[in-house]
Amino acid sequence: MQLYPYQEVGRDFLKNRHEACLWDEPGLGKSFQSLAAMKDLGVKNSVIICPASVRMVWKKECDKLNIDSHAVTTPRHIGSGVNILSYEGVNKCFDKLVTMKKDLVVKDEAHYLKGFNTRTVKNPQTGKNMKVPPLRVEQIFGRWCNKKGSIIENSEYNWSLTGTPMPNDPSELWPVLHTYFPDAIAKANGVPMGYWDFVFRYCKTTDNGFGLQIIGGKNLNDLRDRIRGRILRRKKADVLKDLPPIRYQMLPVEGNLRGVSPTEHELIEQALEADEPLQALKKLGTHIASLRKITGMAKVDSVIKWVKESGYDKIVLFAHHKAVIEKLRTLDGSVHVDGSCTQAQREAAVNKFQDGDAKVFIGQIQAAGTGLTLTAANVLVFVECSYVPAENRQAADRIHRIGQDESCLIYLAVVPDSIDESIIETIERKMKTYDGMGL
Repeated sequence: MQLYPYQEVGRDFLKNRHEACLWDEPGLGKSFQSLAAMKDLGVKNSVIICPASVRMVWKKECDKLNIDSHAVTTPRHIGSGVNILSYEGVNKCFDKLVTMKKDLVVKDEAHYLKGFNTRTVKNPQTGKNMKVPPLRVEQIFGRWCNKKGSIIENSEYNWSLTGTPMPNDPSELWPVLHTYFPDAIAKANGVPMGYWDFVFRYCKTTDNGFGLQIIGGKNLNDLRDRIRGRILRRKKADVLKDLPPIRYQMLPVEGNLRGVSPTEHELIEQALEADEPLQALKKLGTHIASLRKITGMAKVDSVIKWVKESGYDKIVLFAHHKAVIEKLRTLDGSVHVDGSCTQAQREAAVNKFQDGDAKVFIGQIQAAGTGLTLTAANVLVFVECSYVPAENRQAADRIHRIGQDESCLIYLAVVPDSIDESIIETIERKMKTYDGMGL
């Protein structure tokens, strides 16, 4: 796989720094840049901590670069190579992670490691209660965000990745800055700012009657100057010249396909080997209908979790089955268009997404795949694909059309190592062929 020019800059930024923060906007390939840097460095034993919804994404990215990796759910899974585990799994594996030899620890979606005075514990020496950070922050950064007793204490390289470094206010930057770059936030006497020093310096606060509440930021130019050169942040607008107008990318998600019979597997495998695999799949008719629905439903929970954790402002989801769409509609701030919607309902849904506060548009491919403009988003996920590439291309054009001034990213949700993956790969190949011919 080839890096775009801006990704080469990101790779070099990471590999030349033992402590580094890559804060590119979502969709610019932070995981790929970090793995490319890891490969260049030749690190042997590393740990990637990420949201549970993207563990399979990391695994597939490692596979593309021929990097030995494995998902970790229990301490016995920890070994050589790249250990990929969720933030939820850190507590379960903490004792082994602390003692293992590590060349590199990567924290993906590092804004999960925010907050400080959120947990009260008893000081064993004084017997008094004291405020400490959330458990995951303590385990990864140390109780006082100084690495002591943490997973990263003995790691040669420590990188943090996020597209939303401070979701709410500047106080959320303190844990990573105090851990990685204490000298950058030092006071006049050379001592790093404690949490409240940092809050009073860079946050607007008010007393709401129950305590101090942070309501915004201040002195941000000073903070920006302090961390300049320590972090790398690019927006899509900054690198637009490097990006193609539309990109297709697999989105590996977890899903249970045990309901697929061996007979269905065999029929589908035979169809995929045909000269025209998609036409052969369509001819299976009812033999494949149950598989399509089982596969679609199996992916929904993982896709919903991924959407919530993705960091995208607005996103479009396309699916085929009504049951899949109904389940996707449980996402907060969503609107939908399917075959049962009237024209007035279609227009209302589009307007609320384009100009209103709706964050997620959910469309049935045949009902919403043509005639709509959804350029408020530049990210689209096919939870289910049509077996007709032209229909998928038309659906993708809902965001990739006049009025769109950003590069578009099209995800194809897929259950790895399943028939679903083979079908999606066939469809993706056909879609790219259409694009290459200008169709």
